[in-house]
Amino acid sequence: GFGLLMAKKALRNGDKVVATLRKPEVISDLAAEYTKDQLIILKLDVTKPDEINAGFEAAKKVFGRIDVVYNNAGFGIIHEVEDANEANARLMFEARIIIASVNFWGQVKVMQQTVRFFREVNNPPGGLLLNMSSMLGLEVTPAAGFYCTLKFAMEAITDTFYKELDPAWNIKMVMLCPGWFKSEL
Repeated sequence: GFGLLMAKKALRNGDKVVATLRKPEVISDLAAEYTKDQLIILKLDVTKPDEINAGFEAAKKVFGRIDVVYNNAGFGIIHEVEDANEANARLMFEARIIIASVNFWGQVKVMQQTVRFFREVNNPPGGLLLNMSSMLGLEVTPAAGFYCTLKFAMEAITDTFYKELDPAWNIKMVMLCPGWFKSEL
């Protein structure tokens, strides 16, 4: 998906990358191409705050700072609103269920940790947070009402959080809203 594309592009540009994903073995071939001074691959589930913290600590230990965070975790279930059974529709909203936990709460936890890191660890403070959303967070489409709702929520929380930041921290946030994209999700 987009995460792998971004990691490869950053590495080709000479940037250092901490690639985080639930199944690191999926990109083991990428690890063989780069040294540990260029690429760290970590298992990270955004529904687990301890793993998020460990990811930031690993980046700090190896690279000393983080300049860009690409907050990309997410997946969805597509159903027409009228025909969606309640159990599947609730998957999109209830934080104890994985979809909302990843698509909203997981991204929010990464945002919070990113801002803390950019402000408290980076010297001088600052950085760029790229939050992945979707065009479906801006405009709805049939069969994706529940997914769209989560993406609209991600748009709102990103805008709100950015407006709460002190400009002296030099932290920027960008919401990425691509259209349809074929991936393994």
